[in-house]
Amino acid sequence: MESDRGLSPTCRASYSRAADRYMAWQFHGRRVDWRLVGPQDVWRYAARMRDKGWKVKSVIDELSGLRQFLRFVHVRGGCSSGIPQAVPSVNERPRLLHREFLTEEEQRRLLSSFDRASPEGRRDHTMALCMADLGLRSIEVARLRVGDLDLRHGRMTVPAAKRSRGRQLPLPRHVAAALRIYLRARPATASDFLFVGHAKLVGRPLSSLAIRAAIDRAYRRCGFPWYGTHRLRRSFATHLFAHGANMKEIADLLGHQLVTTTERYAQVDPDGLRALVRPWPI
Repeated sequence: MESDRGLSPTCRASYSRAADRYMAWQFHGRRVDWRLVGPQDVWRYAARMRDKGWKVKSVIDELSGLRQFLRFVHVRGGCSSGIPQAVPSVNERPRLLHREFLTEEEQRRLLSSFDRASPEGRRDHTMALCMADLGLRSIEVARLRVGDLDLRHGRMTVPAAKRSRGRQLPLPRHVAAALRIYLRARPATASDFLFVGHAKLVGRPLSSLAIRAAIDRAYRRCGFPWYGTHRLRRSFATHLFAHGANMKEIADLLGHQLVTTTERYAQVDPDGLRALVRPWPI
């Protein structure tokens, strides 16, 4: 998960917990023998989550982790290909029951909540722009290096993460300007990672956990009840979709290999669709 797919620590931990839960249920602490496991066992495990009243999103995430684990077991020769294929897919994701993106006004409030008079505030504001206006994951922001920026030509090379092999993105003018301002205040350091500590662990690269914490603090300053950076990435996709971009174009910008993955990101707001329109790139 780390070396080949580049998954974030949070995602790796979630997938590992899903594998642990399944193994404990399937083998009850006894010796592992995959010859005794059939597709019906996987179906019974999935039905168990339904019967215990799991939320749909939790079931989707759990089965996704289980599917990846069983594929790994198959590749290692432990089980037949029919076992990972037996993991059911849950397609009824309740996308519109709760909104998972920021409106234009909410995003403006969030970005204005950073204290850009301080070097740390300018850094956090720039990181937020990279996620909200470029669609970067927090792990991609953490892996950015100074050499990934080509400010002269207005380009950024996004490092590989998860299933993405990396990509090049054009830099909107306001994002490029924020990056230039941040670089002038960036502490002197031997590290070539772009975003580093200012007040604490000066010059040390920021982890994705520290980046998420910075966004969570901004949510609290705005009085928003949310947490996590993925809402910014979803907002990016939703705004592009509202402006007329098709799913393939959005998938390329997000670094998705499958358009079906992108379809879960771009939400439609029937009441305020036109309010989300915003030209990109600028």
